[in-house]
Amino acid sequence: MALVPYASSVGSILYGMVCSRPNLAYAMNVVSRFMADLVPTHWGALKWILTYLNGSLSSSLRKSLSSYVFTLFGTVVSWRSVLQSVIALSTTQVEFITLMEGVKEAMWIKGLNVELGIVQNYVTIFCDSQNVIHISKHQVYHEKSKHIDVKLHFIQDIIDTKEVLIEKVATKDNLANASFTKSLPLFKFKHC
Repeated sequence: MALVPYASSVGSILYGMVCSRPNLAYAMNVVSRFMADLVPTHWGALKWILTYLNGSLSSSLRKSLSSYVFTLFGTVVSWRSVLQSVIALSTTQVEFITLMEGVKEAMWIKGLNVELGIVQNYVTIFCDSQNVIHISKHQVYHEKSKHIDVKLHFIQDIIDTKEVLIEKVATKDNLANASFTKSLPLFKFKHC
């Protein structure tokens, strides 16, 4: 069993699980417990997981990816990239859910800054969706927002109190897109 690539296989599957396959969390929790004391049964279980993955490659995921990046004085202080817990019915809903998660994180960071003595009147959040910015700032019924859950509208309350400002950013300049949701072209990679 010493020649079996158990640890590297577990690591590879864990990477895929974190990025796009949360349904593997329990199985990977179990098989990763036996990294030091491997027996043939454990290797068989890991091969079964690999077989399952190979057979389910064509089943596409319907959940969208939410990503945000927060910087303070030019340094990344918080970031997250996670599959949304719900299946969104529109791209506007996907962006709105992402904005909601970003606003919650912004409020937490703002509170932390207060405790650290950093005065911050408001947090600016950059969003590349004009629809989401419009819906967030104007409390009116909109065709694109009819499927958005009521709890998401807490963003409007935060905006009304001027704790958060939402500003438009071009998709190509959106740090969260460049970091997590879009592939980075070689010329941009070299520029970094």
